Amino acid sequence: MEYIQIEAFKYEELADEVKDKITPELLEDVVNMDLKDEKIAFESYLEQIGFIEPTLNYSLNYCQGDGASFTFQGVDVEKLENTLIMCQGTDFRHYQHIKRVLGLVHCDLVLINPSANSFRNRYCHTYTIDLEGFIDNHILDQSNGSFIEDLVNTFIDYFLKPLYLSLCREFEKIGYSIVDLGCDYDYAQDFCKANNFLFLKDGTLLPRNKYHDL
Repeated sequence: MEYIQIEAFKYEELADEVKDKITPELLEDVVNMDLKDEKIAFESYLEQIGFIEPTLNYSLNYCQGDGASFTFQGVDVEKLENTLIMCQGTDFRHYQHIKRVLGLVHCDLVLINPSANSFRNRYCHTYTIDLEGFIDNHILDQSNGSFIEDLVNTFIDYFLKPLYLSLCREFEKIGYSIVDLGCDYDYAQDFCKANNFLFLKDGTLLPRNKYHDL
């Protein structure tokens, strides 16, 4: 095996003009990695509070139409019920309403489904997803079918949608706090230190296998 000796530099050891050249792209990569990590963590959180197999989408460039939204493959009735009741406090009427609708979901008589609307073709912000409740025809055909339909629609509009919107805005807030670090050179330096990055004199990042045992 042949070994080649090279001169390697830590980020803070690079010349200022080299740092000015490489830092914008470096920060963009760092921000993208941090956003991906936060996306994974937030999807895990969504699953914990009742959304099955959530998929989060976001665009955070301070442009029109930017934002975050998520889809899911169903709801975990017990987890979502606990989440919604915690959000609503101790109002017994709200408690009854949530329990009744989620009871229908548990019995597969109502399906809560996120669906993309026409804005989804260009954007991925919160309002590109509509939350809909599909009610079993057997229920709709009964004498109280219209009452159940109103009950489900009210549940979505007054309980589920506010929760959904607040979750999307929460990720947007977290995401933009990460994006804003993309203008901070100290953040780049701290990241390079934490990951033991080394560079050539011209700012080229060395692959780790190139500086093993240095």
